[in-house]
Amino acid sequence: MFLTATMFLVFTGSGIAQTLSGDFRTLEQLEDRSEDIYMKIYSILSDYPDFSYKYVYNNGKITDVEINGVENQVVKSRLKVLLYDLKKNKKAMLGLPSRTGIYYSVDKEPEPKNGYRAFYEQLNNNLVYPQDAKDAGVEGTVYVKFVVNANGEIPYAVGSEDIKSPFDNYVNDMKKEAVKAVKATSGDWQPGMVNGVAVSTWVVIPVYFNFKKNPTLPALIR
Repeated sequence: MFLTATMFLVFTGSGIAQTLSGDFRTLEQLEDRSEDIYMKIYSILSDYPDFSYKYVYNNGKITDVEINGVENQVVKSRLKVLLYDLKKNKKAMLGLPSRTGIYYSVDKEPEPKNGYRAFYEQLNNNLVYPQDAKDAGVEGTVYVKFVVNANGEIPYAVGSEDIKSPFDNYVNDMKKEAVKAVKATSGDWQPGMVNGVAVSTWVVIPVYFNFKKNPTLPALIR
């Protein structure tokens, strides 16, 4: 049995949609859309540990998304569409704070101070698989959404699950443990930046509770 926490997404992009400035409802709708895309991407990528990708630009515009590690052409085409839509959403939200002053998309995303490998090692070391959930064979993904503030601390984190199980109490325990493991990395982050100023930024990571998959260094989705 392995506890795997892989592949996190920070909502970043390029360009500023000035028309959204002050339009918090539209901004929040874009954020909801981005989170939905994000979860769809990672529900696919959990089966493709060798996945990598890059955007192809021509005259400053994205013309293609090159994907490696996915042989199924239908899946690859689906990922291309999702990654393109995600990039479009992030561009629209760049540099615009929410009504609570937290940014969804920044010039420079928050990063673990000691790098991603050390972050995931720490996360996996902190992560506890609740014994009751393990005994009942409850597996799945908990998405932890958290704020990295201007000091690199995590003042807030919340979990949502993609787990089908009749044992709601076990799933809630898994969410609690995933959130606890993430919050244990508070202070170990470089904050996100907008125009050279450190800001509070939302980050989302999937935490996998799985009996079979080995922990792997994730592909960073940008």
